[in-house]
Amino acid sequence: MFQTAFRKIKKVKVTSSQINHYLNDLKKIKNVILIYGPDQGQVSEFYAKFKSVILNNIKDPFSLSDLSCKIIKEKPFILYDEAMSLSLSGNNRVIRISDSDDTLTKELKQLETLENSKTYFILTSGNLGPRSSLRRLFETNNNFLAYACYEDTPYSLEKYILNHLNENNFLISKDALFWLTDNLGGDRGITLKEIDKLCLYKISDEDNHISLDDVIACIGKGDKKEYDDLIYATISGNKKLLTRIFNRLIAEGANSIAILLLTSRHVHRLNSVVSKKEEFPLDKLIKELKPPVFFKRSQDFKKQCEIWTPEYLLKSLEILSKSEELVKTQNSLTKQIVERSLLQVAGAASKLSKNNNNL
Repeated sequence: MFQTAFRKIKKVKVTSSQINHYLNDLKKIKNVILIYGPDQGQVSEFYAKFKSVILNNIKDPFSLSDLSCKIIKEKPFILYDEAMSLSLSGNNRVIRISDSDDTLTKELKQLETLENSKTYFILTSGNLGPRSSLRRLFETNNNFLAYACYEDTPYSLEKYILNHLNENNFLISKDALFWLTDNLGGDRGITLKEIDKLCLYKISDEDNHISLDDVIACIGKGDKKEYDDLIYATISGNKKLLTRIFNRLIAEGANSIAILLLTSRHVHRLNSVVSKKEEFPLDKLIKELKPPVFFKRSQDFKKQCEIWTPEYLLKSLEILSKSEELVKTQNSLTKQIVERSLLQVAGAASKLSKNNNNL
């Protein structure tokens, strides 16, 4: 049995800003590690990272094994036996203990003085509260290492997405990134799966720039055509059609912020044409737009350019921008705020259309 030395206990807790110091240096990694938290995708991610750093050869079949909580409780000395065992290849070993809980606290005390060994125990668990005896054991033992995997903050999620896209040589627009951070983040595993799906979606394109359209088409709920139908109904002043499509999209789980961003972008495109239509032919200005207007929408877009004025377009952008800010502070009223802003813009379109018909 290990001889447990009597020593002063010092609280040990590894934060997200410190974790890379351990992952970059095997000498700093303890022989007994606990990775826990509500974000199970992140737990799996950091288990894989620790395993990769520890093992000399991940493909070595003798370097990796699993122990269940049930076996440990039935055979309390198995931890000691495993700690004393060497890999047949002589390399480092990783023993994973999944679904760890407080019932293991007593048995794990056998490993309190284990250090400089080629055997590493990695425990993974769900969320452990401050009163958890297992968590306290790891946080108060210098020879143990504990890392908590909490849900990403908007800042950490944005950083994670940008890093992953950068590794795959992709750029992303501001509104597309905003949509992703607003819709992902509950589980790192799901986030990674969606970002990988987005990269695969764009991999055959010559353009490595990911737009909001790409995100909506690949990840967003609701058909891209439905979003376009909603935007054109709004900018054309068709309130009845707007309301019907909007309610259908929301029922399908569409993101309200995405609707605002897509509508704002359409208004910006209109303004880039309308602000110059007194100087250049309208058809020429529309033809020069990048990306080009979808040919089935070209007549509707041209009609919108004919009735809208720069003054009303800027007012519409202001309405949409204010709604976006309101949604961030009054999340429970998101649907009502977005629908009201679209109806206001549609109201302006209806007024302009009537004025144009009276000319």
